[in-house]
Amino acid sequence: MRIITVINQKGGVGKTSLVFNLAMCAVEQGARTAVIDLDTQGSASRALTGEFNIHREYEGGADALILSDDAVSPHKTSHGIDVFHGHDKLDGIDNVEGIEDIAFSTDMRQRLRQLPYDVIVIDTPPAIGLRHMAPLYWSDRVLIPLEPEIESVIGMQNVLDSLELVREDNPGVVWMAAINKLKVSSRSHKMILESVRSSYGDQLIAELGDRVAVADSRQQEMPVPVWRYRGADKKLRDLWLNFCKAVVC
Repeated sequence: MRIITVINQKGGVGKTSLVFNLAMCAVEQGARTAVIDLDTQGSASRALTGEFNIHREYEGGADALILSDDAVSPHKTSHGIDVFHGHDKLDGIDNVEGIEDIAFSTDMRQRLRQLPYDVIVIDTPPAIGLRHMAPLYWSDRVLIPLEPEIESVIGMQNVLDSLELVREDNPGVVWMAAINKLKVSSRSHKMILESVRSSYGDQLIAELGDRVAVADSRQQEMPVPVWRYRGADKKLRDLWLNFCKAVVC
């Protein structure tokens, strides 16, 4: 099994698009795939299930994987991806007594690895807290998306600081970064891109432009990954497919 967490302390960096496309790539590669949505907005859950009000379903959500010893039934989707959904009361888990001992434990990591999947993709909230930190203890790979702006780079650096804290318990975790929503005509974007390349070149695995087709591919009645969207050109389709394969395979 491979557990992949998509994370940045800065919001608005395109995590939902990445989670959706990574999960779609995994299932297309023949992997039994699940998404654990730890964000109260439930955007990834909504995109994958097509259920507009899924963020108001409070039974059997992603929090139940941590709080309950019983089996949790995920939402089955038409894509073949199981979803442990996010909802707008997920933040209540942060105040449960003793929850950190459970969430940060080796037992929790092993419990997830006993689920019947080959790939699990985890979406996280932008604010630091239990649902931000715990997946770092569970994951094999951490993908940090960032926009080419200072606040987003700071958010990435904060994630890297958090990773250093968990390495004693999860020494095998590796991280990678992807620049998202890049405007090649922007001087400030170019400057920050060069800075990120200089500082984190080995871990920067994709530079993804700010393309309308990426958002449009998920806004259809039946959302599709970027490489299946007819409104995307071949270069964009190939870029996203190769990037997602690099993360999930």
